[in-house]
Amino acid sequence: MKRHKTLNGEATSIIGHRGAMGLYPENTIPGFAMACGFGVDIVELDVHFVHGTLYVIHDEKVDRTTNKKGSIYSMPKEAIAKLDASRLRTDYDAPPGKYLGLRLPIPVLQDVLELFQYSDVIVDIELKGSGTGVVVGNIVNDLIAQKKWSARDFIISSFKTEELEACYATETDPVHGLVYARLLRTAEAADPLSSMPQNFPVRIYGANNRSVTKEFIEFLHGHEKEVMTWVVDDP
Repeated sequence: MKRHKTLNGEATSIIGHRGAMGLYPENTIPGFAMACGFGVDIVELDVHFVHGTLYVIHDEKVDRTTNKKGSIYSMPKEAIAKLDASRLRTDYDAPPGKYLGLRLPIPVLQDVLELFQYSDVIVDIELKGSGTGVVVGNIVNDLIAQKKWSARDFIISSFKTEELEACYATETDPVHGLVYARLLRTAEAADPLSSMPQNFPVRIYGANNRSVTKEFIEFLHGHEKEVMTWVVDDP
């Protein structure tokens, strides 16, 4: 999983957070392609399960990233298909940015996976909405069974332990299973031990870079876990 080196020579991975967010509208097919062109090791994306479809979008509300307002869960499928997800936010903490009018649809997960199928990029699928764990697990395990992908091509991440558990329950070959990442909110990062699930394996723990300390990293490394953080644009 690790190809790049940090300034002190240690191995690390570079993640395209929601694609090439900040340079191109997030969670869009062109944004993911741009991230691949930059040579990232991992591309992270977010999914919500609506109308039987896994839509790749970070927020439940479409206000920040599209030309419309409202919850994606309350929109008919036809209205979702007409959304233009071409609003660019140039800074992680900035408010919604300029609407570019590029007519970029909110992609579905299967279309994004087709983009990466023949690359060496690992896909980090963050389970955002309820019910995403089972659906993502079934799709990913089917791709692995068809020999189109391998388990090492994926990371399944979430703040929601129950969705990670649901995804793990779909695995048909847990011996060579998927890599799971438990994302921690600020309060949880202060005591990562309390957030370690006991009934399924979590290899990676992630937290906002403002919550990641030397002690946090050393603690998790001491438990043979890897650390993921966001957003670090300047090493």
